[in-house]
This record gives sequence, structure tokens and C-alpha cells, in this order.
Amino acid sequence: LAFQLHNLNDLPVIALDPRPLQVDMFARKFRSGAYLRGKQGIIPTRQECNDFLSCRLSVPRHIRMFMERDMGIDPMRLKLDLPHAVQGASTSDVAMTEHQRESEHVANVEAAIVKASKRALAAEWTNEGLREMEHEFSEPVSNIRVMKNASCSTCPGLPAKHSTDGCKANRFACDRGEVFPEHEYGEANISDCTSIRMAMWDCSLVVGLYPDQAIDALVDFALSSDKLFAAVPCCVYASQFPHRRLPNGQPVLRYEDLIQYVVAMDPTRIEVAELPFEGPKNKIVFIRPSSCGFGS
Repeated sequence: LAFQLHNLNDLPVIALDPRPLQVDMFARKFRSGAYLRGKQGIIPTRQECNDFLSCRLSVPRHIRMFMERDMGIDPMRLKLDLPHAVQGASTSDVAMTEHQRESEHVANVEAAIVKASKRALAAEWTNEGLREMEHEFSEPVSNIRVMKNASCSTCPGLPAKHSTDGCKANRFACDRGEVFPEHEYGEANISDCTSIRMAMWDCSLVVGLYPDQAIDALVDFALSSDKLFAAVPCCVYASQFPHRRLPNGQPVLRYEDLIQYVVAMDPTRIEVAELPFEGPKNKIVFIRPSSCGFGS
């Protein structure tokens, strides 16, 4: 999705994914004309085909991190309720207290970003999905090579650059480098915690295409930051999220339960629609621009 939005729609996009970024396969698909054939009802001219297939492709920006809750701007936490402020406090005292709250929240979010980034670097992509390794991040890992001499200047605990090797150990990265050189992947990577936080907080729309375990965090981030979002939920992972409950108190066990659970996070604004493709998991949950003050 990030590759298409970036290269086909010319939209500034950042892929937030704990896996190593790998878009070489999509570039080959692009060059074969697969995306051109997907334009239903449109018969392009030969020149349009040549222009389309010969355009320059590039790697979308990437944040390699697990999406966690409580990473949003959370304006309610940053603003003081002035009518209930301590009587007799001066304007400067109130401003200082608000600044302290904001600084504390920023520090907490960036600490969470460091932790979530370390978890991503210490995870394996297997046939069963992402698997977190039992040993510590600092220990050598077969399919992850960390440049120990390059660290984030803001957060020393977070490496600034990393790469993967070993096709058998990590199938998601096995084709990487065949179309786009490795240095282009490195340049697209956003690694230091402050840049990650600013990129997340500055975005205007959050999109999740089958986000699996990240659906809670995705919606929580969008709501707490007052941002637009659209997500197509997929797997429920009921055993990993036993705390999920429907408004009637029942646990979230099925796909339909998950849709209802997401809507219940903000029932006055979150809507549901069906996308025009076959399949049992074709529902999208979203917020309209007018619900976030963006007009119609």
C-alpha cells in the first residue's frame, strides 16, 4: 500500500512496520504492467503505457517499529483545565505547569518509541508471522545485523542504521536489493526517536491494510491525536488480547466482534463500509474528514 501511494499517487507516505522494508517485489510487479492492467475501464495508449512503465520508482520512507498505544499527541493530557487550576496561581505558573506536562509526555512517547523499535529489530518474520526472540536485543541475531558504531544521537540506545541478511532466515527481505540498492533503503529509514515522533504526530491520515495486532494502537493513536484514519481489520488474535470487550461485556472472538469493538472506541464518529472486493474480510472502519474538523 505504501509503495502504491508513494509511486502511483505521488503522496508523501511513511510505512510503519516492524519488518524490514521490502518493495523490490512491487517494483517488478509495476514494471510488468500489473498496476496498469488494474485500471478497470481504461484503455491506455501506447505512449501512456511507456510513460507509466518508465517513470522513476523510489522507496517510501519507513519506520521499523511496533505500533503501540499511548504514542499519540493526546491533547487532553497536554492542556490544563484552567477553571479548575489552583486559585492564586499566576499565568506564568500555569504556563510552566503545562510546559512540564508536555515535556513529560514527549519524553514518555519517545521512550516508548525506543522500546518498540528495539522490539522490531529483535523480531523474526516467519511463516507464523512476527516472532519476538527470547534473547536480548544486544546479543547477535542470525538474521539481523546491527551497526554498533552508529547510534541515534538523541537516544543512544536506538541504532541509527540496521540491515538484514540471510534469505532463509528472513523471507521478507530475501529479494531486497535486486531493484533498489541497499543504500536507498537506508536513506528511506527513519531511525531516531524524535524524528519518528514528529513524523507520526505531523501525519494527516493513518491507514491500516490488514494491520492485525496493531489495530487497537492504530485507532487509539488516531483518536488521541484527532487524526483521520481508515483501517481494514483482519485477524482477531483473541488469545493475545483477552482484555478486549464489546459494549455488552462479551469478549472479542470473531471478525464481526472486532469490527464492533473498533466502532465502540468512538461510536459517534467511527463508521463502517464494505469495500468492493470479494472476501469475508472486506469491511473498512474510518472517520470522515468532517468529524475531525476538515470540512466535507
